[in-house]
Amino acid sequence: QFVKLFAIVQYEIVKNTHGSSTSATKGLLWLKRAMEFTVAILQRTAEQPDVPLTKGVTDTYAETLAQFHGFFASNAFYVS
Repeated sequence: QFVKLFAIVQYEIVKNTHGSSTSATKGLLWLKRAMEFTVAILQRTAEQPDVPLTKGVTDTYAETLAQFHGFFASNAFYVS
């Protein structure tokens, strides 16, 4: 039915389902955020090779994804 991802987003906007937690639009948004998080970790690791990886990942999470996570998700990240 859909040839391009943008067509799915447009469809969901028309149907007013784009805000649902199970929508493809939300899935694409989180995929984008995850990719940005991954790129930021790689950049930080390349720019600061002496910083322990766990600190770099934790700091990057705080700067990127933490603002989109609620209390429980954020705490789960820091515990792991």
